[in-house]
Amino acid sequence: MQIPLEQLAYAKPLVILHALLEGRDVEIDGQTYRLNASRELCALVKGPTGTIEPVVMPCPLSAFLSMCDRTSAPDVLWTSALRVIGGMF
Repeated sequence: MQIPLEQLAYAKPLVILHALLEGRDVEIDGQTYRLNASRELCALVKGPTGTIEPVVMPCPLSAFLSMCDRTSAPDVLWTSALRVIGGMF
């Protein structure tokens, strides 16, 4: 059974949230995000010393859903595939 990519739009937030909860970094619109130890959404930015630092972002649910909607269907499929592959080892 094939699922059209258009129907994947409904699963985007779930796939992205699941990846974040597993500790994976997720890239949306060229920006990388992760959850910190307190489970707050953080953007990864280059600090003044050149190191990558997480910066907490206040993100209401509507903003998170909007971010997920901007993620392409192939990127969501790739994120989901990485989750499956990671669980195999």
